[in-house]
Amino acid sequence: MAVVELLKPVTGTWRVVGARWLLYMLAVLPGMLSLSRHLNDTIGTRPWFHELQPPLETLSTKFVLAEIGDGVGLLGAGLAIIWLLQLVWLGGALRVLDPRAPGVQTKVFANGWQYLARFLRIAIFAIIATLILQFIIGKVFDALSARAEINAWPVYSSYITLNMWKVSVIFIALTLVGVIAFWARVIAVADERKDTRRLPWQALKLMRRKPVAALLGQFLLVCAVLGIQAMALWCWRQSPNGGLWFGLWALLQLLTAYVWQIRIRLALSTI
Repeated sequence: MAVVELLKPVTGTWRVVGARWLLYMLAVLPGMLSLSRHLNDTIGTRPWFHELQPPLETLSTKFVLAEIGDGVGLLGAGLAIIWLLQLVWLGGALRVLDPRAPGVQTKVFANGWQYLARFLRIAIFAIIATLILQFIIGKVFDALSARAEINAWPVYSSYITLNMWKVSVIFIALTLVGVIAFWARVIAVADERKDTRRLPWQALKLMRRKPVAALLGQFLLVCAVLGIQAMALWCWRQSPNGGLWFGLWALLQLLTAYVWQIRIRLALSTI
């Protein structure tokens, strides 16, 4: 599918985009407003906090978390709800946007609940793969750090460069796990697969067979989503009391939802 065609809305696009945007707003906004109030009323008014320099040592970290604990808890609950309902949304969005789906699919969440159990099993695979990869990458870079100390590498190479490489490798590895899990869910819905054990391997085969659309395209779209979310977070902190920056934050969330439906349409046109 051409890039221009992917950017154009299709039947069901705004229903899918609106459902995801509303989901994020309802789940995250209360926690963000609460956390913003805690930040302004506590850390924002205490000179002691202004003097802290990252990285925070253990005691300072405990003080910060104690001051904003209620806001963090509410935000964390919202993120947990998002994670769960996002799986339901994805299943429904795949049905609504799939032109090969039987009948006319109009209800996003109503169509998504039937796939939740399968998606949760795929999530278990992703969590296990993430833990294994983090352990392996950590061991490799621990060995490199030890070698750097033994061979007296320059501070820039032994600390800054190694840490930058470690963060980059972890980001790429975890993003790839996310892409594989995404493809496993797409295949589960498109082919109505109830047995999820072989889905990760089928996702890998698809990525090997179509590396541009199935691997590179999805990887870049994930990076775009993360970049937009980072911008949205920055906009939120620029105006904790609302106004123009809050409006921009909401628009960026809408843009994130639109990019997500592009991911889904690209996937449906690839398999």
